[in-house]
Amino acid sequence: LLATRAPMARRLAELRKAASGLDPARLKLGGTRPRRRELEDLSRYFERFTKARDRIEAILLALNEGREDLDRDSASISVEQVSLEHEMETLRQYAYLAERLDEGLEARIDAIEAVDPGRADMLRKDVLTVVRGRRQEILTQLAIAHQGYAALEIVEQNNDEVVRAIAAATSSTAGA
Repeated sequence: LLATRAPMARRLAELRKAASGLDPARLKLGGTRPRRRELEDLSRYFERFTKARDRIEAILLALNEGREDLDRDSASISVEQVSLEHEMETLRQYAYLAERLDEGLEARIDAIEAVDPGRADMLRKDVLTVVRGRRQEILTQLAIAHQGYAALEIVEQNNDEVVRAIAAATSSTAGA
């Protein structure tokens, strides 16, 4: 959003340029020049100010629209984070259930092994392998959900920082 050629960065640069062009310190009033010349310079300054006002207001409006878009994005991200939180909780419960199944099956298969080693070996290959594979899939999905949640949080923080930067730049530049 604030990369050199991004719309928000261009608008902020335009705002800085427009505001710096109106800097009253550039007038250099109160020197050895005649008063008439200073009044002419002052008159031209206010003409430039009047001409630039519409441009500055348009830039400020565009920046505020961009800020509102970022606020909407942040709201959407918050909704998505809540959804991911529910999904992660469900996945945690499934992972716990799969772990308990794994432990229970392993204990039962160990008990069967004392009586029938061939059947125990078959159960390990056919049943326990499937349960462990599914548990691994659940844990992988949980890790992916965590990464997605963290990425959304980073985007939301970046949006908030950009919104604050836009607010600071627009208020200080417009005030100046």
